[in-house]
Amino acid sequence: MRRRTGTDDYVGKNWVDRFIDRHKDQIHTYWSKHLPDNRASAVNPTNIRSWEDIVEEEVVVPGIRPEDMYGMDETHMPPEFAQMRRVIAGKGKSVQYEQGGSIKETITVLVTICADGSTLQPNVIFKAKRLAPEWFEDNVADAT
Repeated sequence: MRRRTGTDDYVGKNWVDRFIDRHKDQIHTYWSKHLPDNRASAVNPTNIRSWEDIVEEEVVVPGIRPEDMYGMDETHMPPEFAQMRRVIAGKGKSVQYEQGGSIKETITVLVTICADGSTLQPNVIFKAKRLAPEWFEDNVADAT
């Protein structure tokens, strides 16, 4: 590769680090988080407008109070947590999603949060033939 200076200078072993450092006011490195193809394609203006219409009809118009609304979501992660990678993106981001397929075996975590800010005990679901007592040690979230 020829540099602008006209001298022969090949891309070195740490060229990515030097490039990021040179452009640190515009780009930064982040950990990626897996986003399956079906979820990525669901985020579109039509679906967002439909969701806003549902919230208006089912929550705002009937006057449902925050303390009476709960939301539950699950997150899946591979047992070895090997999906995260270091990626480069525009400065000021927090998580970069990486679209693609996923492995079949996962650990599922169910989290339930009330609109008033309170939470229910999280639940962890995973495939196991026997439960080991040490799995329940250091359970700071008091998950079941």
